[in-house]
Amino acid sequence: MFIREKPNKSGVVSVQIIDKRTGKYKVVKTVGSSKDPTQVSSLLEEAKNQLANLTGQGSLNFEIEREQELVDLFFNGIKEIRLDGPELIL
Repeated sequence: MFIREKPNKSGVVSVQIIDKRTGKYKVVKTVGSSKDPTQVSSLLEEAKNQLANLTGQGSLNFEIEREQELVDLFFNGIKEIRLDGPELIL
């Protein structure tokens, strides 16, 4: 599934969630339509949220402000380092 911005003849842009599993395009949901570019961008954000809910896939949010905190959390979680590979091979 993916999100499509479809311009209409009237100049309005429709934001749709599309499925193409069977080889044909199927409109799953039309999120909305607008001529205003800021409204279209907010419709795209809403469509991204709805697409995540429809597919059941979670997303990871890596904020740059929290990058050092995440790195520290990762390295503090390491309890032991062992080199067992060479012994197993030999």
